[in-house]
Amino acid sequence: MAEMSISFTTGTGMTNLRHNNRELTEKEFNEPAHKHIKRDLSQNNIVIKQESLDEVYEREFGEALKKYNAKQKRKDRIITDYKNHVYHSKSLDLQREFIVGLGKKSDWDNLSPEMKQQAGEKIAEYIQEFEVRHPQLKIFNAVVHLDEAGAPHAHFNVVPVATGYKKGLEKQPSFTKALYQEGNHTKGRGQYREFRKEEVAKLEEKLKELGYDRKLVGTNNIKDMHEYKEIVGQANKELD
Repeated sequence: MAEMSISFTTGTGMTNLRHNNRELTEKEFNEPAHKHIKRDLSQNNIVIKQESLDEVYEREFGEALKKYNAKQKRKDRIITDYKNHVYHSKSLDLQREFIVGLGKKSDWDNLSPEMKQQAGEKIAEYIQEFEVRHPQLKIFNAVVHLDEAGAPHAHFNVVPVATGYKKGLEKQPSFTKALYQEGNHTKGRGQYREFRKEEVAKLEEKLKELGYDRKLVGTNNIKDMHEYKEIVGQANKELD
């Protein structure tokens, strides 16, 4: 059986929702960072969810913020903008973006658009199932990109929601605590490695449904952005 690699990367500072949602100006579309987008194919992209970060924060933390502020006896302890408060926190996660992809550009150069569409649909299924598996990682934006020369891939953004805090709001956005409360009790960096391992296994199931085995490649030393650029076929150009 033919093989393809699986990519699963994450970052808290890699987010450009306007790029992900193709909400760019004409000038921006013509910039080098966006020239790889084939705009005539953008209609094939699969939009799974598009909410604003403000909406998610109001829904998930609005009531907890009201309760917290109501208890405060000093005005300087009242939080008026919780999203901004989290943004400046060193311990909380405003949001987190994941980028998942099947194969690399070289794998897809000779495959049909129909096959790419099928792969995109499998990635969309994976994201919808991710939301069920991880009820404390609230997806607010998720799009599968099929309008680039590279491999089919998706960007999806989550707000982690952890509960049971005694200090501050009773609900707070902590990725590590949200994973812990979902049952991932591995300590330190091993927690994310375990989480990633489980998610890659789910993507491997989708890959097999397309008729491909997973190609094992070394990813431990690949920086997230370099891995992403390999997916969309930009890395080799930059390394020349």
